[in-house]
Amino acid sequence: MIVDAASTQILARELMAFYADPQLQLPEPGLTFRDYVLAEQRLRSDRRYEQALGYWREKVATLAPAPDLPLVCQPESISQPHFTRRDRELSVQQWSRLKELARQFAVTPSVMLLTAFSEVLALWSRQPRFTLSLPLFNRMPLHADVDDIIGDFTSLILLEVNLDGAASFIDKARAVQARLWQDIDHSVVSGVRVLRELSQARGVQQTAMPVVFNSTLSEAAPELAEFNLADALNAEHMHSITQTPQVWLDHTLLELEGRLLFNWDSIDELFPVGMIEQMFVAYNALLDRLLAPDAWSANTAQLIPLARLPVPDAAPVDSALMHELFDRQALAAPDALAVIGTQRQLSYRQLRAEARQLAARLQRMGVVPNRLVAVVMERGWEQVVATLAIQYAGGAYLPLDPALPTERLEHILQRAEASLALTQPALLQRIEWPEQVKVISVTDPVISGDAIPDQPELHAVDLTPDDLAYVIYTSGSTGMPKGVVIDHRGAVNTLLDINRRFAVGAADRVLAVSSLSFDLSVYDFFGTLAAGAAVVLLEPQQALDPAHWLGLIERHQVSLWNSVPALFGMLLEYAEGERSALPSSLRVAMLSGDWIPLTLPERAWALQPTLQLISLGGATEASIWSILYPLQQVDPNWRSIPYGKAMDHQRFYVLDDALQVRPTWVAGQLYIGGIGLAKGYWRDEALSAGSFFAHPLTGERLYRTGDLGRWLPDGNIEFLGREDTQAKVQGHRIELGEIEAALNRHPGVQSAVVRVLGEALGEKHLAGYVLKADPSLQASDFAQYLADKLPAYMVPSSFTFVQEWPLSANGKVDKKRLPEPTQAQASGPALEVEGPQEQQLVTIVQGVLKRPSIAADANLLNLGATSIDIVRISNALSGELQFRPNVAQLLAQPTLLNLLGMYRQTLADGSVVDSVRQRAAAPEQVIEDPQQRARFKADQRGRRSFNAQVPALDLARLDDPALARRFSDYRSVRQFATQPIPTAAFAGLLASLAQGQLDGEVKYQFPSAGGLYPIQSYLYVKPQRVTGVAAGAYYYDPVQHRLLRLDSDVLDPDTYDYFVNRPVFENAAFSLFFIADMAAIRPLYGERSRDFCHIEAGGMAQLLTMTAVEQGLGLCGMGSLEEQQLSALFELGPNHQLIYSMVGGLRTADEHRRTQIEAFASAADQTDDASDMEEIEI
Repeated sequence: MIVDAASTQILARELMAFYADPQLQLPEPGLTFRDYVLAEQRLRSDRRYEQALGYWREKVATLAPAPDLPLVCQPESISQPHFTRRDRELSVQQWSRLKELARQFAVTPSVMLLTAFSEVLALWSRQPRFTLSLPLFNRMPLHADVDDIIGDFTSLILLEVNLDGAASFIDKARAVQARLWQDIDHSVVSGVRVLRELSQARGVQQTAMPVVFNSTLSEAAPELAEFNLADALNAEHMHSITQTPQVWLDHTLLELEGRLLFNWDSIDELFPVGMIEQMFVAYNALLDRLLAPDAWSANTAQLIPLARLPVPDAAPVDSALMHELFDRQALAAPDALAVIGTQRQLSYRQLRAEARQLAARLQRMGVVPNRLVAVVMERGWEQVVATLAIQYAGGAYLPLDPALPTERLEHILQRAEASLALTQPALLQRIEWPEQVKVISVTDPVISGDAIPDQPELHAVDLTPDDLAYVIYTSGSTGMPKGVVIDHRGAVNTLLDINRRFAVGAADRVLAVSSLSFDLSVYDFFGTLAAGAAVVLLEPQQALDPAHWLGLIERHQVSLWNSVPALFGMLLEYAEGERSALPSSLRVAMLSGDWIPLTLPERAWALQPTLQLISLGGATEASIWSILYPLQQVDPNWRSIPYGKAMDHQRFYVLDDALQVRPTWVAGQLYIGGIGLAKGYWRDEALSAGSFFAHPLTGERLYRTGDLGRWLPDGNIEFLGREDTQAKVQGHRIELGEIEAALNRHPGVQSAVVRVLGEALGEKHLAGYVLKADPSLQASDFAQYLADKLPAYMVPSSFTFVQEWPLSANGKVDKKRLPEPTQAQASGPALEVEGPQEQQLVTIVQGVLKRPSIAADANLLNLGATSIDIVRISNALSGELQFRPNVAQLLAQPTLLNLLGMYRQTLADGSVVDSVRQRAAAPEQVIEDPQQRARFKADQRGRRSFNAQVPALDLARLDDPALARRFSDYRSVRQFATQPIPTAAFAGLLASLAQGQLDGEVKYQFPSAGGLYPIQSYLYVKPQRVTGVAAGAYYYDPVQHRLLRLDSDVLDPDTYDYFVNRPVFENAAFSLFFIADMAAIRPLYGERSRDFCHIEAGGMAQLLTMTAVEQGLGLCGMGSLEEQQLSALFELGPNHQLIYSMVGGLRTADEHRRTQIEAFASAADQTDDASDMEEIEI
């Protein structure tokens, strides 16, 4: 800059004087601008300068940053910034009125405008405390003629503004003026020097404060009259604009002929579209309000109007209780299926009867409204009976994970005053129950049964929607868990809202993925049963196995998925690895509890294009969910999936620290209102008062979530994470303070800190840092100590020892400066690999876990591996080494040593083909990528193509509809009905393999090399899956058309591939094995015998597939399986070799055909035979 604003006024004044009198002779100033600059530099050795420098160095330590305004890009990404001007003119009357009021309240007009500008900035800034750049026309009185010379005398003041709190406008203006005057008193040190000191103190280059307030009002140079070049030249001012490097927003003031002209020059491309315009409108509105004297004593939030989003009308509130929603469905459709478990299935009639009978017993034991009864169970149908029974009895259920450490379980039971606990027989002895707790097994014969009439002992209870429904304990910042108290009204509102939105009805099946102690389970049970749908339960030992999930989805036609994103990601990971689509029955996936990765929706739609993906959010303290966003597509500009809009009868707010509404785009604290709010925390009034409170202006009861978010222009909220000590890890909300408190109680800990590591939208894990009091302690000591006191998901996956804590400027531990966790050196045997395949296995595990090395006996889970990582390892090993480890076995002992042992055992069993030999035989690399495989398949490379010169004879096409239908009829069936197969249908299927007579010769319906028929047929039938056929292993006698029972033992599901074929087997009614007796063919065909056996088995399989359609059955061919168990099961000899295998069951798709089969079967003899029968005549 050549001259400052005051210099332009000097130039204008003298120019006007020369126009008025061309002969005018002005005296020459006694100094030049160069003289002034040199004199100013000499002042820097003066005592006054040193005092001012000390003043600013003290301020630098706590100086606030620039206004934290929402940005859409980084400033350095804009190579050629373009400034946009917004301006306004206040009339003489308006400006005079404002100046008069400013004098009346003892502030300068510039400070009045500066405060108004700062108030608007504070509304759009993430923090109300920030620093502005103020140009100061600082002509120090170094000479009598200093006011007559022209140059750039501009200095810069870094003014910190703090508008936090609910003070009036005039109080804030006076505080700003006091700070400004104090800074001006020390302005001999320029702002440039202050920025240099700031950079040095913080170790970060600070070149500017990018928001500028530039006042050129006469108070800056009161001895100057109002002159400007336009007046001097008798010209009209047409256009001007300020464009200052490293400045984003420049507010300039100019007084002209009694009017106030001001403008904002801004780089609009830095900010969200329309935001600066909204700020400018708000600034003008504030100035207009300040024309009234009473506005100066009002809070600014009342002065600046901000649009509030309307709350849409919602459906009427249902006054029913949670268990009453189930009761309605049970009375309307008592025979509908309510619970589908691997051990037991319950109809609505059965479930209602058992729950009410247990409720009657609970009432006799003293259960009354608002009393808590604990449910300490593994996954199973008993959980559903227990939770319903407690509510029927009038109480509220308290779900607790049986895997909780004894100390924590006892603490919660005591804190919750729960003297009754419902459990399962297997847990009666496994858990150390407190003496004061009476434990009841839900499978007690007095309670359980298949057809129990309603018990008259169950008394009606006077409950209201305001009474307690359940209490769920979550992590607490004080070091102890806290119990969230939910009433019926809030929970019922959420359940019915979801069911209305997604048309959940009797035809739906919901997979209960979440633990009962996680509030998502409330919908899995009560939301499902409120809709007349059925809940599908997981096997406890397979609860984290995505193969198990997919098998249940396929088998039971699951239509709704409800989990944290990480678990749904595991399902996708597994399906992608197996190149398997998600079943079309799965129509809705509800994801909540954590960030949804931006790539997840497209992955899901690639596997099931019609799937509805729903993002939900809220808090356990607000009845499961309070906000949702239906995903239609993923905008490439999104930083995260939108949080969405509030659900029915619930409200979401984005507020600042003063509980004022935040404008669009501005981050603030998220608060929830509405009828879903919890009643508080169980027996903790102080903690409840800190989280639940009445808004001081509206009186509405709100819950402080601790989360950050902001409004988007379309009315949705964007979730921005947390600022406090809470964290979300794999869907669990965790108070880091509770883990730290537990660690600090260890006698060998001097102090401890826990932090969350991982990408913002990705997987996260906990890392512990310890300053030890006992140097001999190792990481494993602390891990075990916490495992005895906290749930497994709260135990850090790593522990790093420090000698001292890095501290921030305010003396707190600076977690950002803590070192990255290092892998603890594990004791035990060193990992010795044999050959390139084993080294490849180790490399795969290291790659998935992103670790350069892993000790042989290191617990992979303690190294940060998640369930998703285990699935990724399994997929990678299957693709690279044709080895898929048993997930349950690996999770039981998650070490490289165990994994390597499993691989070696598989090699020894002959189930894995040596990859070196395999690649030598097939040098082309197997395509693993699903999209590449699909393209390869679409190329149809098995079809030859010829040039146009080859003669072609077109054949008449067959338009028979039956031909088209066969394409569907003869496909592999992987989903089977659970009803028993009628005897006639089963016999009709096997009849296709029976021996017959033609012209006196033995004949079959399929070919065999040389008419030898060496293939023998063996079957395994599951319990109660084929009418009239007991469970066990059978040989099919084709001559007599009968089954010979060889063994009553159970076929181990591990016989089948864990991830691919086992889910199909678990769903099927029977297995069929084609086993060749090589002694019956080898003497004639030698080494070609097995090839001919394959041909014969193919003919048998095709014939069975066609016959199955006629009988209403479906078949699916099986790939590789473990053959060892078959030898014992079927009493095979050394010449027997498995050629091919199939599984089968009742079809589910053709309801008409199935009805016909069932009608036919009902007329057949269905008398059960003795369990020890040796033959079954068919």
